[in-house]
Amino acid sequence: MENEKAIDILNVKGDEDIGLLSVPTPDVPVTYMDKLPSGFKGYPKGTKIGYKPITMEELEILSIEDESYNDEEENESKANLAVAYLLKSIVCNTLKPEDLYYWDLMYIGIKRKMLAFGGTTGTTFGRCSKCGSTLVRQFTYNELEFKELNVPALPMKLQINGREVHFGQITMKDFLQIDPTQGQIGVYARMIKNMEFDEAYKFVKSLYGVDIKKVKFVDNQLNYGLKPLETICEHEHEEDNPNFNPNEPISETNKKKLLVSCGEKNFVEVTSLFEVVFPEDTNGGADEFEVQYG
Repeated sequence: MENEKAIDILNVKGDEDIGLLSVPTPDVPVTYMDKLPSGFKGYPKGTKIGYKPITMEELEILSIEDESYNDEEENESKANLAVAYLLKSIVCNTLKPEDLYYWDLMYIGIKRKMLAFGGTTGTTFGRCSKCGSTLVRQFTYNELEFKELNVPALPMKLQINGREVHFGQITMKDFLQIDPTQGQIGVYARMIKNMEFDEAYKFVKSLYGVDIKKVKFVDNQLNYGLKPLETICEHEHEEDNPNFNPNEPISETNKKKLLVSCGEKNFVEVTSLFEVVFPEDTNGGADEFEVQYG
């Protein structure tokens, strides 16, 4: 396999089209979506979106280790290649795959993985809002739910700083071009659909007063995606025993300190979306399907 720093598969320099290398598109069935988190809002009328399943070839290529990389480079390389395969699996009659909304593509990626592997499981982490302990939340893919986009139509249009500004959803292309050094301002700028990015970035940077509130309002209205997972903190800690009687013998119930579970209800974000949609090989057992011998 060629050095996957050629997994510049996603050419995300500037605002050029994202060019995919020749990732194979085998002749496999297409599953069309009748539901997406966006509700298809903002897409051209009549848009149909489907996806091709994960193939053995995709699993094989994504499982290859490149010893010339360190772990961070290897993970980034595989993440890029996984995104390329996800985009290459998309069938759409009106838009390029990279111009579909980020959260819609993540939703499809999860569906692809479930179609391939069934009851897939994952793990995510958080911190208890009460006691500060680390939370480890294991989940099945059947638990994953998406918040739907709760606006009647797109784009959202507001008068900001004397001009009409059109806001829409972050596409996969937008997401891949986000520069972390630009912070949230860069994200807001990517949401503006009637300006070039450089103009939008300068525009957002210069906002003040009520216009800041308008942009934050839009961001809140357009907020949708994967719902956080409910989890109960089971971290144990000691507390004073209010029923302790120093005149009685020490026992499990009569002692100065009791070990109690925190019990706080928390909601943990699934933070690594690429890990969620990343295809992983699973070793099927003969008990999963009917096998005949001889």
